[in-house]
Amino acid sequence: MKLFIKISLLLLLPFFVQAQRHKQLDSLRRTLGNAANDTIRMDVYDQLAYYFYEVSPDSSLLYAE
Repeated sequence: MKLFIKISLLLLLPFFVQAQRHKQLDSLRRTLGNAANDTIRMDVYDQLAYYFYEVSPDSSLLYAE
């Protein structure tokens, strides 16, 4: 029974990681919309470029510019 639980949690791990990444993306976009100055926007765009680096390189370049 313990082995079944361990295997189940191991198989569900990618789902949990993906949920965290989606939450981070929503947070960054919300911060970008509420940014008060250009320095904060620049930092958020940098973080978005890093987020999209592996997912979509074209989008990463867009945010990096």
